[in-house]
Amino acid sequence: MCGKQHRETFGTKKNRPTVAGEQINADVCGPMQEISLGGARYYVCFKDDFIKFRRVFFKRKKSEVVNCLKTCISESEAAGHRIKELLSDGGTEFNNSEVKALLASKGISNRISMPYTPEQNGATERENRTLV
Repeated sequence: MCGKQHRETFGTKKNRPTVAGEQINADVCGPMQEISLGGARYYVCFKDDFIKFRRVFFKRKKSEVVNCLKTCISESEAAGHRIKELLSDGGTEFNNSEVKALLASKGISNRISMPYTPEQNGATERENRTLV
């Protein structure tokens, strides 16, 4: 029997979001061994930490993340939710000048989890295990 052992959890958050859009967790998963029918090898997952709504985009390259983020922000605004904070890992797909400029123009703070601590972005890390 094979399995993957996970680290012990950090415990519960002290300051949980109280409204939709207050905190969005984001992560990129891939490259996948199998290519999708549309040619995608990666997917980008955005999850609202309050209402637990998940939005997934399938992409061919990691560099296409900024377009997914623009779409996610506009869909959230159309639904009447203002995003206040984006939580992601320290990957270059979210930690670059183009994403920082987009977030600054929308007034969204960018929070990056510490290296090698996926527990800090546990919502999307758990979604990755659910989706794959």
